Amino acid sequence: MVLGGAGGTCTKSSVGLGAVGSKLTVTKTTTCTIAGAIHAGDATAVAAFKAFSTAYTALKAETCPSANNLTGQALECVLFQ
Repeated sequence: MVLGGAGGTCTKSSVGLGAVGSKLTVTKTTTCTIAGAIHAGDATAVAAFKAFSTAYTALKAETCPSANNLTGQALECVLFQ
């Protein structure tokens, strides 16, 4: 599922999207394939956005252990094939 806040616009997709939702609007162009339902401002979209917002707020409140702090460190660039 793709979830947008104020709105979502699908302009080009080489892979068909599943369900798409937004609290307000979903705009689909002719170059975009949406295989699932479109939820624009309906109860499903509002509930999904509320669940996302609750989860984001909880995650944002978490602290990062100092051992995981990468500020100022140079990281090796690795290419996965």
